[in-house]
Amino acid sequence: MANGKIDLLCQYIENNKAKNYPIKNDSLRDSTDFIKNGYLKMLAVILQQAGEIKDAQLFIYKRILAGAQAELEAGEFLRMALTVEIEDFVNFTGECKEIPLKYNFVLDASILMGVEEKNDEQIRLLVGFCEALGITKEELRYLAVMAKAILEVKVSAYVDAYEARVDSIPDVVFQGYMYLLAKSCICANSNLTIFQPSCGEEVNLRMLERLREADTPNIRLVNVEVDLQEDSLCFSQKTSVVIESCVFRGGSKHPITFDNCERVEIRNTEFIDFSGRTLDIEQVGSVRIEECKYLNCRYKYENYDKWEKLGGVFYSEYPRKNGQIRIESSTFENCGGANYGWACKSAFISNVQCTVYKCKFIDCWHWIRIGNNGGQIDWDEAERTMFTNDSEAINCVFQNSARFC
Repeated sequence: MANGKIDLLCQYIENNKAKNYPIKNDSLRDSTDFIKNGYLKMLAVILQQAGEIKDAQLFIYKRILAGAQAELEAGEFLRMALTVEIEDFVNFTGECKEIPLKYNFVLDASILMGVEEKNDEQIRLLVGFCEALGITKEELRYLAVMAKAILEVKVSAYVDAYEARVDSIPDVVFQGYMYLLAKSCICANSNLTIFQPSCGEEVNLRMLERLREADTPNIRLVNVEVDLQEDSLCFSQKTSVVIESCVFRGGSKHPITFDNCERVEIRNTEFIDFSGRTLDIEQVGSVRIEECKYLNCRYKYENYDKWEKLGGVFYSEYPRKNGQIRIESSTFENCGGANYGWACKSAFISNVQCTVYKCKFIDCWHWIRIGNNGGQIDWDEAERTMFTNDSEAINCVFQNSARFC
């Protein structure tokens, strides 16, 4: 009897341990109840297929539930799994087939299975899920290699696996497991440096300095959110720079610079409140920008040379020394330039030739004589354009904005 309260406390700590070490999955947390509950129920189905659920599997499963902020407990999902209907499987896989969350599901299932000795029945069941979700052989191989690296808790294996990545699988799929692998948000091998902060980890100047010092030919940034008001990012002489699911808040001092790089890819990233230029592109072989947002990126300056090519968002000192720049499915809102002087400008978003596909432009203008009175839009002449006259726009939408080119 004397130990009754202590036993209750110990039991409480044990029951709530998973909540202190959640495996975060923002996409699952923010999904509909149907998808979230279906996802967690189907993971429970895979666990139940083994006949006996090991303690290590159950603990990881509880951590997945904690990261998803599930309303039900593990035991309830496991009981629901025993009464699963074919219709449940069909509805879940049909709903998830076209969204990236299907990759998280296969990764979580592979880790739950791999933490204990493999079970052939579970493997066959997971293969069935993969077929229904439309997972390709290459995607499954990549997810399996990443799951193995996570289970082995080996940074080098994780980075090696990244080098054989499949582009269709977003890097953020692995975000929830990153802090298990590396004490630092920067990990590397001899060829690739990955800068991938764990969920909620603050990006500080020391981290950026380490990134700038990285001497590998390939750089990848994932889920980085950083204010560049007082600091800069410059990538020089790299084979590739890949930026995915990041947020950059700018200032007036430093554009993000790519100098003498072979390939730059930027996906699902936001650039907010740059009053200097946003990207400086110098002698880059190819640039591909997909599903990005440029919000309030207005280059503020003072100049009196009329109709120069400004490049307020994308700029190059030597534009013709760059290769192809392709911008897809991206949004530009309140972007352009603002001159304290009176000179109008041409190509005020980009002074570099671009191919622009399925993008949206909202309230994009160049302003002159800005000051206390707010300024005025450039005069309506043929030179008043957002891009150079050799650029191309395909299936784009323009709302209250200047001519494309």
